[in-house]
Amino acid sequence: MSNKPLPIIKTPEYKLHLPITDQDLIYRPYNVADEKILLSASMEKNENAQFYVDNTLSVLRGVVQNDINIEILPAAEVDLFFINLRSVSVGEDMKFSFVEKDETKNASANIKDFYISKPPKEHYKIDLVDGIGLKMRNITFKERIMYGIKDRKSVV
Repeated sequence: MSNKPLPIIKTPEYKLHLPITDQDLIYRPYNVADEKILLSASMEKNENAQFYVDNTLSVLRGVVQNDINIEILPAAEVDLFFINLRSVSVGEDMKFSFVEKDETKNASANIKDFYISKPPKEHYKIDLVDGIGLKMRNITFKERIMYGIKDRKSVV
């Protein structure tokens, strides 16, 4: 029996510019095992948010090929990365349904049409009174899921 090393499976690498943090992310498509984890996580999203966050971030960390910490990125950039990851892994066309006036409608969109813009610096400042204010920051993916709105039906 020879001690040959295991073959290295080559996968394409893609680059995505993250506009808010001004970083370039290099990533590979997700594989079948990653997709199974994402499916399991999505099924638990409403019942076990921690399981959803941990497993989703685990897959995202696994596909990133450069030194970028996914956990501290703004949620909007994680969303942008996730839809771009889906486009190179599954395809650019996304089918979805929505409810309008108690009627479920089907639609589709090309993922490559989605983008985000960097907000201006003044977007992060809230002046309260003379010389006193708040300086805001972007929330992370984990913060949005763990501390976000639980009952989306109450949002107008």
